[in-house]
Amino acid sequence: MTTFRKTGVLIAAGAAASLVTACGGAAIETGSNGEVPGVTDDTITIGILPDLTGPVAAIGEPLARGAQAYVDHLNENGGIDGRQVELVVKDTQFNPQRAVQEYRKIEDDVLGIVTTVGEGITAAVVPEMDKDNVFSWPGTYSQSYLESEHPPISTPYIYEALGGIDYMVSDLDAAGKTLSNFNLESGINEDYSRAVEIGAEVYGVEAGSSIAKPSTETDYTGAVQTLSGGDPDFMLVGTAPAQAASFIGTGYSQGLRVPTMISSVGYSPTVLATKTGSVLKEVAYVTSPWAAWNSDEQGQQELVEAFGPDEEPDVQIQVGWVMAKGLTDLIAMAAEEGDLTREGIKDALSTATLDFGGIAPSVDFTREDGVYGTTKETRIYKVTDNGLELVKDLFVAEAADEVDAP
Repeated sequence: MTTFRKTGVLIAAGAAASLVTACGGAAIETGSNGEVPGVTDDTITIGILPDLTGPVAAIGEPLARGAQAYVDHLNENGGIDGRQVELVVKDTQFNPQRAVQEYRKIEDDVLGIVTTVGEGITAAVVPEMDKDNVFSWPGTYSQSYLESEHPPISTPYIYEALGGIDYMVSDLDAAGKTLSNFNLESGINEDYSRAVEIGAEVYGVEAGSSIAKPSTETDYTGAVQTLSGGDPDFMLVGTAPAQAASFIGTGYSQGLRVPTMISSVGYSPTVLATKTGSVLKEVAYVTSPWAAWNSDEQGQQELVEAFGPDEEPDVQIQVGWVMAKGLTDLIAMAAEEGDLTREGIKDALSTATLDFGGIAPSVDFTREDGVYGTTKETRIYKVTDNGLELVKDLFVAEAADEVDAP
């Protein structure tokens, strides 16, 4: 079983990164000694910025373990371009200022960053990365990031939300009934709220109340009362796991007991052991592009083998594994093109199709008119005594074509 080390691993030695002008006048990324940041003759160093001890550690800790496990798996199979890959882990504690500080500690020593966990963290750190020409998968699946330098690695929120609505209409008889939604104040709110509007247009659901709260909110009594006043028949919830469980539990205690579709980032197996666990098993579904833990997909089997049979299934482990695979695949493509640099990674991404072994849908990221390609596929799960049970495999919502480009 892979052991995750919160302190990270050794950082490859090297001078501070700087931009050096080549003879032809083009800026190339090298250190002061002519070396590429994060690259030596023997190693390639990458980083990751998760929350390990803050309010979304239920996402960050397993995600970081998944990333480390994939790096270990990659190294056992030869690494990249004759080099072993090293992963540096920095705990942001879900604090944007600290996240920037932690990034600055490793900026000169990494070729790329696997991800930054959390949309607020991503918004704080990405501008700093862009100054350094560092690529990272964003800690969000907001559709708006498709036109940034950091596209989401898998299905944007708006498409998973539409998939959830599609399922509620086709399998739970939601047509003509009221659908309300509760989200975090972030890109997920924009995507999920727009999905409800499209759902009303395409599927004939009645758009009910919509409320968004900051991630720091802990009392959802008022939100539940407001949403209950609209007498919803179904709920769509786009939050992190702790917030989703607290909101659904509070709602249940106040009589809001309706089928509820949770976002891919809103479920964690840790909540099943809490007093809210029984409530989730009764009312909750999850819309997510990630494969079932017991899937026979090759990539998922490799992941399970790396962790061993006793590992508790957790989608965030899968996310970390896939994000690490995605970044290192791009690095391998850049190396194959003879451009093992930060710029080489971005060049590779602009025309790349990445295959994640079935753990997540493959994605053609080809960039056109400044917008990266993406996938629109999702799966539907029911929360049960045994965790997540797949009830509908990969599909694209009928209403997906109604989504405007970002």
